[in-house]
Amino acid sequence: MSSKIGLILSSLFIVMAFLLGCDLITVQYMYADLDAKSVNISYLISRAPNINFSFINSISSQYQVEFFCQKIGTPSFGEEIYYTLSQSFKPLFMSSESMTVSIERMCIVGYYG
Repeated sequence: MSSKIGLILSSLFIVMAFLLGCDLITVQYMYADLDAKSVNISYLISRAPNINFSFINSISSQYQVEFFCQKIGTPSFGEEIYYTLSQSFKPLFMSSESMTVSIERMCIVGYYG
């Protein structure tokens, strides 16, 4: 009888560990996805003549991320532009609320490499 109870309890712990592992893999995937999108967005920012709200909205809709740029206006050649990308998701086990994964990146206007 005790071995059956032990099997049931250990199965419960294995399921919880599996769900936690799925959440961690999802966070890592989202971070890698945001990092890949930031390379393309940095290229677009470095070539943009000005950074305005329509540019920010087009990036947000094209890449399905929340985009926040600290400098809005016309950047000069060689200027550093800092921006933040974020995306939210509903985890399976880590939290009952939605979680946000965000990264902060920098690009230089006029540098395409």
